[in-house]
Amino acid sequence: MCAAFPDSFGWPDIAAGPFYTLFVRRDRVLLVGAAHSEPEGWHSETGRAVSDATGAYEVFEVSGKNARSVLDQGGELHAPSNSVARLLFGFGVFLYRYESEDRYRIHVARAHGQALWQSLEGACNAVDAP
Repeated sequence: MCAAFPDSFGWPDIAAGPFYTLFVRRDRVLLVGAAHSEPEGWHSETGRAVSDATGAYEVFEVSGKNARSVLDQGGELHAPSNSVARLLFGFGVFLYRYESEDRYRIHVARAHGQALWQSLEGACNAVDAP
């Protein structure tokens, strides 16, 4: 499956542009900003399924000189991986850098968005504290 998307991004790659593909698992990708060219469902001719995840995730952006310090409060992020899937503040997220070294995007299941936001706020306060 992922061979069909050779330009996909993992951790800590830097994704860029309005449309890009993220490796989520060995056999799964997330198309960001792209309209589906195939209808939803199983496609036996290509051996893959297509599901529209529009609205399934809240997307947060953390950027600036202290961005990595804020994210480090939420988990171990140093090991590189082909996948953007990470555990951050106890939540399963898709985390990647976007367009620069100090700009990060986080996709989290919509149901966990508020709780992740509160965790990010707490981490920002901890990093900013003297």
